[in-house]
Amino acid sequence: MGVEYLEVWKSKAGIGHISPAPWQVLPEVLPNVPTETLEGIIPQLSGAQIARMLRDRLVPLADGSFADAAPWMRRITSDPRRRIAAQVSADQFHNAVFHQLGKKLMQVSVNRLRRQAPIFSAQARVPRMQAFLILLGVAAVVAPFIFAPLQTALNGLCEFFSLVFFATLWIRFLALVTKKKRTRAAPQLHDGLLPVYTVLVPLYREAGMLAQLVRAMNELDYPHEKLDVKLLLEEGDLPTLTAVQRMVLPPFIEVLIAPKGKPQTKPRALNYGLQFARGALLTIFDAEDIPDPMQLRRAASAFAELPERVACLQAELAFHNADENWLA
Repeated sequence: MGVEYLEVWKSKAGIGHISPAPWQVLPEVLPNVPTETLEGIIPQLSGAQIARMLRDRLVPLADGSFADAAPWMRRITSDPRRRIAAQVSADQFHNAVFHQLGKKLMQVSVNRLRRQAPIFSAQARVPRMQAFLILLGVAAVVAPFIFAPLQTALNGLCEFFSLVFFATLWIRFLALVTKKKRTRAAPQLHDGLLPVYTVLVPLYREAGMLAQLVRAMNELDYPHEKLDVKLLLEEGDLPTLTAVQRMVLPPFIEVLIAPKGKPQTKPRALNYGLQFARGALLTIFDAEDIPDPMQLRRAASAFAELPERVACLQAELAFHNADENWLA
């Protein structure tokens, strides 16, 4: 795993601050952070500090009380510009966050939409008017089967097959008259101008896809130092967890473990992983996806040229298993 940095420095008020770009300037001395020190700092952080810590991997000093308990912090001088950095492994960082904040972060993942925009949440109750219209529609469908079941069934079959027939004709007609739009490819950005790109990959009982997935991530034509790939695993998925532990992952791939909870779905895991994303751009891959190596570079170039109101790009799907079975 790659080496992360915990960077702090003392201000005049005695409060720690975090650096906006820790990977650009690093001090010469990088002492190791004890696990107990890291786990002691995390619970004392504010919501804003936690959010930035998850994104930037920088843990600020909550107060000066740690200076006595952690010898490495004694290097902080009275100079407010003096910065002290300490190294902490990615595994150590994520383990500390999991144990100290895992349940809290999962609650945020599950309930944030319901609290901030309940009208868009599936947990919102159905309004009375919608419930009335739904019941009215169900009654309109069920009533004919009660009073004239045979005639209704025959009419229903006739209408169904007619719909399928005309839908097929309509699709063929559109195929004849529609011209495929050819869009001009955006000029590719130089590596130095490419933003950090976060890739979230939710996995559940997909240990067999790991080798293919890691190979596909390695083949992406994007600067690896600007790739932020996160494999999102469930706490109870032991086969996949075991398979990941046996693999040697590239430095740009991290493993996040979503704490147990309900509902156990991939969207829930994605909401959890989103809190750790540090990229200016983000995409989601399934375990079986084999993205075009140029996909992220082309998307970043397109976003740079498009107006700010454009928030999402849709890639064209290319199927590679058309002859696998009758369904494909």
